[in-house]
Amino acid sequence: MLLRRTFAFLVMSMFLSAGSAYCAPIVATLDEHHRTRLFFPPAEAVARQDGSAHLACNISEAGTATKCNVTKSSAPDFGLAALQMVMTSHFLPAYDNGKPVASTWEETINFHLFHAPSTMPLLDHSHTIKPRYPLEALRNGTQGSFHVTCTVSIAGAARDCVASDGPDTLRQATLAYFTLARYLPALQNGEPVEAQFHGTLNWSTGKEENNGFE
Repeated sequence: MLLRRTFAFLVMSMFLSAGSAYCAPIVATLDEHHRTRLFFPPAEAVARQDGSAHLACNISEAGTATKCNVTKSSAPDFGLAALQMVMTSHFLPAYDNGKPVASTWEETINFHLFHAPSTMPLLDHSHTIKPRYPLEALRNGTQGSFHVTCTVSIAGAARDCVASDGPDTLRQATLAYFTLARYLPALQNGEPVEAQFHGTLNWSTGKEENNGFE
């Protein structure tokens, strides 16, 4: 009986040793928590044009892109925007036998706009800083929802913004956000024209994932 147990223990030890000596390779992946912002190419945004770019990159053992090639792109500026994002982002490196190793990474990066009718101005989220909750309002738990109307020029700049009633601090922050934002101008026969923009901003202290607004 003792001999059988000893033999079984030796077999199990050999199996575990063999298993620990080899780990299946893990491919490199883009670190979603440390990736830089993907900017929508302005020319394509003005034309309300979606697109994509396929990249093939070499990723170092440190998790950085050392070389990238655009293998396919809807337009050259989509490829450049994708390259800018990838070359300045961090990756989780590939692992082989428990150690980080250099590897390759490929992915198609898609660019999508929220498609309002081209006759209406569109808030350019890619080139507009997100609104920040006023600290005193956040401390006091002040919340509110505002409807805003602005005149947007052919250059994509807003003026004469008017907001609905609500807490003064949040109303001022709302007006500042929409006035300082960048816009895609309305189009008429393919040419930019001045037009009215209508938007909504909801402030809620419970929306931690988007800094209290939507």
